[in-house]
Amino acid sequence: MICNNAVNIMTGSRDELIQFVCLMNSKLFNWYLKCTTEAEVQGGGIQLYVTTLEKTLVKLDFNNDFTKVAEMRINGKITDQEIDECIFNVYGLSNSEKHFISTIG
Repeated sequence: MICNNAVNIMTGSRDELIQFVCLMNSKLFNWYLKCTTEAEVQGGGIQLYVTTLEKTLVKLDFNNDFTKVAEMRINGKITDQEIDECIFNVYGLSNSEKHFISTIG
């Protein structure tokens, strides 16, 4: 077993926490965090610190429709591609921006 001494607790409304989970697992935020943080860990993941999140432009006041779509993804009713497309749209990305983010892996 491998353990470290870090414990992190996030608080907020249920909708904000659901939105946060979907955003942090999206292609858009994968790209954004890799561009803006140097805390990449083995395997390609990113270690997030409170200071990193404080500087991150995360919008968590979407309407209820986004929360419903996020819940559908959490429950496996839609795909990663569908939630990524929804996130691209709520952030107003152009088609070329969507294509760029989608093709970088």
